[in-house]
Parts: sequence; C-alpha cells; structure tokens
Amino acid sequence: QYFPRHDQMLLANVNVYLRAELAPRWRTMSEVRFLYAPRGADTVQPDGTVSQTSTSTDDFAERGRTVFWGGVQIERAYLEHDITNWLSIRVGQFLTPYGVWNVDHGSPSLVGIKRPWIVRQQFFPEWQSGFELLGRRAFESTTVGYHLTLSKGRFVPNSTFATNDDVAIGGRAFVEHRGDGLMRVGGSVYRGSFTSKSERWLPTS
Repeated sequence: QYFPRHDQMLLANVNVYLRAELAPRWRTMSEVRFLYAPRGADTVQPDGTVSQTSTSTDDFAERGRTVFWGGVQIERAYLEHDITNWLSIRVGQFLTPYGVWNVDHGSPSLVGIKRPWIVRQQFFPEWQSGFELLGRRAFESTTVGYHLTLSKGRFVPNSTFATNDDVAIGGRAFVEHRGDGLMRVGGSVYRGSFTSKSERWLPTS
C-alpha cells in the first residue's frame, strides 16, 4: 500500500468453522480465527525510549526453542432454532447482517483485496451479542428475506468490555430474483449507543 522497501508474503486469515445439528430444528455454529497477533507492540515511553511487549516463551516440548504466542478471535458462536420454515432465532454472538462483506463473511471468493473504507470504519458494528430473528420466503423465482437484531450494542473484542445500559436494535431486508442471472437488492439499519468505561487506580497516602 505504501510501497515498502522489501516485499512480503503474508497469511491473513485461518478460520475454523464448527457446526453441529443438535436435534431436529436445533443447531449450533461457531467460527474462530487464528491470529499471529499479539506479536508484540512498540510503545514509546515518556523519556523517548521504545519498549516492546514480548510474547516469546520457551517451547515446553523442545528444550531451548523459543516460540511466540498468538491469539484466537471468536468471530461468532450461537445457538439457532427453526421456529417455522421462514422464521429462525439465534442466540449468542453473531455477525451484524449488513453489507455483502459481513453477510458473505468468510467467503472463499472476494471481489476486492481489502474491505471497503466504509466497512473498515465500522459505522455498523461487525459483531453483536444478543438475539437475532431471521428468515426467508420464496415466491417462484423471487425470494424475500429479513433479519431483526436485539443486542447490547457495539461489541469490542480483546478489551475491557464496554458498559452500556441501552439496547441496540437493527435489521436487514432484501429481495432476491433469479432469472437469467441473480439480482439481490437490500438495505440495513442499526441504532444503538456505545459507552466505554475505564477506571484508574491512584495510590493514596
């Protein structure tokens, strides 16, 4: 992107999907992403020195070998139940149903090499934890679908979890038509507040 001096070959995503049919109309789905991070972050101290958070440790299976810890990011994990043929409910952590990049999350085929700017800015939260109602109904060559979400709002992974006394609501509706090709038109809405809370402990005399 910024014409680095030395080219690199990088691996971005290794995602593992786990899905189980628990009973008729009951199923569960989870997705985890394996990360190289945290690999250490440079921090500039007030005196101008630079320190790095070390993630290195001794390999317990091979004496004298150093390994670097990475992390695992939970993309989604929910329980789903089909109430009718056109109505299902999800409970847990799910991807916000907006835009093709989140709706087709994890697709092996992507249009571009990176997500659009408006998606990267996360005007819609990428994840939510709560309830989701969803379904679709087919009428010959046309299908109508919907999503309704109720959650505690924007979810921030790998941080002190945000505190929020409000609830967030959202939804998505789309129409899909199959003729000589496939055409899908849809829109999404989201409304919720986001409040983060931090506490600092000061020594007292």
